[in-house]
Amino acid sequence: MLIAEFVIDHPVFGESLHRVPDIEIEWEDTYNQPDGPSQVIVWIAADDFTAVESAIADDEAVKNPTILVDFGDRRLYRVDLTDYGRQSLIMPELFEVGGVLKEGIGTNDGWWFQARFPDRAAFEHVYEFCQEQDMAFEFKRLFEQGAVNPGRSSAASMLTEEQREALLTAWNHGFFEVPRKTTLVELADELEISDSAVSQRIRRAHQKICDYEFGDGGSPIERGGESPAMTVTR
Repeated sequence: MLIAEFVIDHPVFGESLHRVPDIEIEWEDTYNQPDGPSQVIVWIAADDFTAVESAIADDEAVKNPTILVDFGDRRLYRVDLTDYGRQSLIMPELFEVGGVLKEGIGTNDGWWFQARFPDRAAFEHVYEFCQEQDMAFEFKRLFEQGAVNPGRSSAASMLTEEQREALLTAWNHGFFEVPRKTTLVELADELEISDSAVSQRIRRAHQKICDYEFGDGGSPIERGGESPAMTVTR
């Protein structure tokens, strides 16, 4: 089994990701119903939910947002997909080749996905689908699931750039020391994002490292460079 990480400019919540500063959207589930609306459930962390819902209203891929849980700066939403949003879903393509979506996080840089594939050909099938849908695709990493853990550097390599930056900044400023030498608010000022966004990134970074060390793990596959099917396209 292979684990691939990639970033795509996916249209679902595209307006929100392009227009709302420091937004973070965490995919929870997708329901592709043949006799009803296809729906997506996501957690959204943002400082301005008025801006979020205004962007959702203008989004060509989603409609009918429903708030399921509200924690103030973090909400659980269910949305219906439009026909345009439904035809751009990568989930059916993943299922077709035996793949599984492990994690999806949307930021101002696009949708970062981590997915499991039975082989390289299955991954390239999803890449080709993104090309057909004119979705910009940036290949990040390819891992072999269940390989021997080569050390901390590989665990860190599974983090997104934003998660790595937040974790490193927190460590450098003594956030993990006892007593703490800094606060989330001070880290937010340093990173120029909201304190809720800092908290989310650090929590997810911890989760990934724990999953790596205590779960299935994985090690980078040395490829000697990207194949033509994995180059960045715009």
